[in-house]
Amino acid sequence: SPTPVTTPTPPGTPSPTPVTTPTPPGTPSPTPVTTPTPAGTPSPTPVTTPTPPVTPSPTPAITPTPAGTASPTPAGTRTPVPTPAAQSLNLSTRLRAQTGDNVGIGGFIITGTAAKHLLLRAIGPSLAQAGVPNVLADPVLELHGPTGFTTITNNDWRDDPAQEAAILATGIPPTNNLESAIDVSLNPGSYTAIVRGRNNGIGVGLIEVYDLSQAVSAKLGNISTRAFVSTGNDIVIAGFLLGGNSGADLVIVRGIGPSLSALGVANVMANPTLELRDGNGAVLRASNDWQEDPAQAAVLTAAGLAPTNQLESGIAAILSPGAYTALLSGVDNGIGVGLVEVYDRGAP
Repeated sequence: SPTPVTTPTPPGTPSPTPVTTPTPPGTPSPTPVTTPTPAGTPSPTPVTTPTPPVTPSPTPAITPTPAGTASPTPAGTRTPVPTPAAQSLNLSTRLRAQTGDNVGIGGFIITGTAAKHLLLRAIGPSLAQAGVPNVLADPVLELHGPTGFTTITNNDWRDDPAQEAAILATGIPPTNNLESAIDVSLNPGSYTAIVRGRNNGIGVGLIEVYDLSQAVSAKLGNISTRAFVSTGNDIVIAGFLLGGNSGADLVIVRGIGPSLSALGVANVMANPTLELRDGNGAVLRASNDWQEDPAQAAVLTAAGLAPTNQLESGIAAILSPGAYTALLSGVDNGIGVGLVEVYDRGAP
């Protein structure tokens, strides 16, 4: 792991998870969405889980059947077992990282009982190869955690030989030496990843979280990203990948703006609008004001995740395994600080 430095949040550094995410009754499963991003935005690469080799069954020996063998008792009817819901395997957000309070801030929650092995990446220069303009030339990544957690910082992912080896072993190292990555095992709790430019550089960057231990009793339950939302290529795009199991998953996505003012955030987005797209870029749902659709509003309210301002956006969708993207922008090209959140609620 990068040499941990116990540092209080540097002056001017926004506090981890600056936005209070309402905790729904039960276990909130916020889920981030990794859909091939429209307009040339690279989709975070899903982690491929190797398929275990098939073990051949031994050929049973032929045993002579004794005369008068009783007929076997027919087995009772098995009760069908519900198919487990898919879960978040990879979360990512593309944003424009600026300075001060407008750096990129990605919060995520690990739910469950076991530690989870994750890879976090902050990508910038390599986005240019995908046609993204004005990329973040040299990203720096910070990981903050619960009380007592030692902040981890990484500038270039090959800085620490032990970390470099661990990152290479995942099979998904950054492709540019100036990009950042942290390989870490984290206990359940709330964490925040901050991406900024070295020497106050600004530009478009990508924050990514990969689940490398899908079999443990824990999952990525929620991701929220706060950033300055502009127009065109500089809107905020949150991607997430659902997998691990084959069942459908209830996902709730929110676009927050006006209510951030109550938390002391300046220059908030006055009227956010939200789109949920599938892996082919097709729009599955869109939301301007969350109360516009009574059925959607009822699901959001029942989940305890109704936005507190009527101009904010919310989408509830039952999704099959696959890649998805949530796009946050302003109505009539409005700009300002906004928050996009993805909650993994489990089986519908």
